[in-house]
Amino acid sequence: MFYYEGQACPVCGKAFEETDDIVSCPECGAPHHRACWLAAGHCHFADRHGTPEQWTRPEADTATEEPPVTEPETSEEQSPVEEEEGRRCPHCGKNNPTYSEFCSRCGRPLVEQDWTPPPYRNPGAAYTPFHAPGVDDTGSVARDALLDDDVTAREAAMVVGTNQRYYLPRFEKMRNEDKMVSWNWVAFLFPAPWLFYRKNYVAGSIVLALQVTVVVLLSLLMEPFMVQSETLMQAFASGDLTATQYLSQYQMLVDTHMMKPAVLMLSVLQMVLNVGMGMLGNYIYRCAVMNRCRKLKTEYPSDYEARLPIEGGVTAGLFAMAYFVGEFLPALLLMLFQ
Repeated sequence: MFYYEGQACPVCGKAFEETDDIVSCPECGAPHHRACWLAAGHCHFADRHGTPEQWTRPEADTATEEPPVTEPETSEEQSPVEEEEGRRCPHCGKNNPTYSEFCSRCGRPLVEQDWTPPPYRNPGAAYTPFHAPGVDDTGSVARDALLDDDVTAREAAMVVGTNQRYYLPRFEKMRNEDKMVSWNWVAFLFPAPWLFYRKNYVAGSIVLALQVTVVVLLSLLMEPFMVQSETLMQAFASGDLTATQYLSQYQMLVDTHMMKPAVLMLSVLQMVLNVGMGMLGNYIYRCAVMNRCRKLKTEYPSDYEARLPIEGGVTAGLFAMAYFVGEFLPALLLMLFQ
């Protein structure tokens, strides 16, 4: 027998059929077409919830329906909602099959829930059957945990936006253990683009300027080496030099140009910049997030939380911009110097 046979949707008035997509109100159990629920945005009987006039299954009003019974006494051997003949609802007294988890009359749960939904990303979001909580985005960091003296994880999460599960646990560990080092592969491979992606414009501009300067200076210092090594390669290819002569003269070029103190210093600086960002990138970003929270709390005291996701988050366009500037600006500057 169809469970909702003989019943009709309270919104559109159409009788339910077996092929209909039907949902029940989590408060009173009233069935609705899914489309009707979405159109209304709530239960049709929401204004009656918690009153004697709230919705009940039609059989509750018939003469053949068994009268409600009081909640049976509990004992260690028997659950208050389970009996031999079925599972009786402690709220309305309806007797349900033993496998039921929700009452067929009032829709209340018949078994105690063994889980607690995680907090919403948007605390003001409505909880309906079509908006259930998803996975924990915070990396198991409590929303009210302090990541700094006056900034909570909830506030920092709004600024971080994407990938909270990666950053928030590291921010918490840095505060608790008073450590600055935490490896970040993206910051190591793309120092300046990553900083711009995370809207850390000051640090991103400094790192980008250092990267461009190092590349330009290295290119200027290495230009004689590149010209002479190309000449050697052409002589070797034309047969004017043997392999032994080519290797010997190429080693002389390396010793003459590559071992210059200035070249070595710039090469080391380039590596230190990347490795340093890989090690300290998360700490630099944490400082930027905390400072942004404090600044917004001072500038927008009445609209603080609404400003956090606007001022925070990420920008993929700035990542691309910083990447192309780092790749092509040195070439343009070298053309000016030549």
